[in-house]
Amino acid sequence: MPIDDLAEGFFKISGRFIGRVLIDVLFEFVCYWVGWAFLRLVTVGKYPKDTFNDAYDTVCSVVGFCIILPMGYAAIYWMT
Repeated sequence: MPIDDLAEGFFKISGRFIGRVLIDVLFEFVCYWVGWAFLRLVTVGKYPKDTFNDAYDTVCSVVGFCIILPMGYAAIYWMT
């Protein structure tokens, strides 16, 4: 039925949109600040610089993700 196809398409598109927004918020906000704080602590405030730069942002996000991922695995391990 055409209505079913429209509803299915709407839910697929809205689900992808919500998933993409959640991934962007998680990676670009949460991982960035965790990575930024970790790098500041480890490098005693020398890295990342105070200027906004895409390279610094990417490094902070990746480092934050590399910190959050094992913490999540450890939390799941200890909960089971």
